Amino acid sequence: MPFKFKKSVNAFKEFSTLYHSSDKPYRCEDCGEAFNQRSALSKHKKIHSGEKPVKSTDCGKTFIQFSHFTHHQRVYNDKREHQRVHSDERPYECKKCGKGFKCSRALIQHQKIHSDEGPYECKECGKGFKYSTALTGHKRIHRDERPYECKECGKGFKCSTTLRVHWRVHRDDRPYKCMECGRDFKYSSVLTEHKKIHTGAKHYKCTECGKAFMRISYLSQHQRIHSDERPYECKECGKGFKCSATLFRHQRIHSDERPYECKQCGKGFKCNATLFRHQRIHSDERPYKHKECGRDFKYMSILTLHQKIHTGEKPYPCKECGKEFTQISNLSKHQRVHKDE
Repeated sequence: MPFKFKKSVNAFKEFSTLYHSSDKPYRCEDCGEAFNQRSALSKHKKIHSGEKPVKSTDCGKTFIQFSHFTHHQRVYNDKREHQRVHSDERPYECKKCGKGFKCSRALIQHQKIHSDEGPYECKECGKGFKYSTALTGHKRIHRDERPYECKECGKGFKCSTTLRVHWRVHRDDRPYKCMECGRDFKYSSVLTEHKKIHTGAKHYKCTECGKAFMRISYLSQHQRIHSDERPYECKECGKGFKCSATLFRHQRIHSDERPYECKQCGKGFKCNATLFRHQRIHSDERPYKHKECGRDFKYMSILTLHQKIHTGEKPYPCKECGKEFTQISNLSKHQRVHKDE
């Protein structure tokens, strides 16, 4: 056997053994994730550097890996398909919930949400998942493992994609604008969900009580109301929570951490949503409009209270005298009358 050919065969055997084994000798110094190939580690490192060397000549979009670019380029094979990337056209509609998609592949993947199919089961809690990657991410809940750390603020994440999404918190770019109210967003998915505020569309309905929601995540959280399930427990005080986001916000009670600061007045907040609502104090933005009288409001909660004026609804009765009130704050003020008697 010629020397070169023998060397190639040995190299292939070594590669094949390593590829199919669980041994992962190549470790990322930034986040600790291990790989069984040096090339896979090299591709992974681009996540931390932000490097996107592959560029589309059609639209200028850049990609970390060539495979991502190849997938993106398939959309351009059909001119009409390509145009949907740069527009809000979503011709593929889910018959279950009415949600629209730009391509048929995305619709097919989405439809699995509405089925009971969950072939990948967690051995810890028995929960089933439609995708193996979702199961892998879920397992970290039981281990509380957060290997992906943000270099800006030190916050840890359970998967690299969540870290990449989080990075935008430290940047001010908001490229996605709502044409209805002019509000800007960092992510197109958040803009899509925001648009439902203006349409009032609530496609996700609870089978227990009939209450409808704009997002399936809201429905999933709501459904825990009908059960006593509180799988997320605080290690400081032992309090249980129905969703991980609520636990994460609660943990700041045990610390003075207020990482979200208002650039206008310097006031700090424990969560980004509270900061966002606070910022409306410094502006004239009133995105929530009442259809009956045309009055504008800064917050959805105030619009909801205002609507009761037109409907005459008074859901808060006084137990002492039976008088009814539109708002619970008015009821509280009224009850002082009975205390002074």
